[in-house]
Amino acid sequence: MEKAAKEVAPEITPAEEIMVTTEEIVAEAKEEAKEAPSRLRAKLRELEATWERASIQFFQAPKL
Repeated sequence: MEKAAKEVAPEITPAEEIMVTTEEIVAEAKEEAKEAPSRLRAKLRELEATWERASIQFFQAPKL
């Protein structure tokens, strides 16, 4: 078992424990919540640009 653990994460020794406090988790969640609207706006701008390109191509396509 220890051999498998060392292969996955050789920098962590079995005696080490990863400690995360509730405050750290809350702080990380708050930071992600602050960044979410800007990521959403960026995705909407990307979709708008894609829609615009598609509509231009549709109107410029030869009529049959």
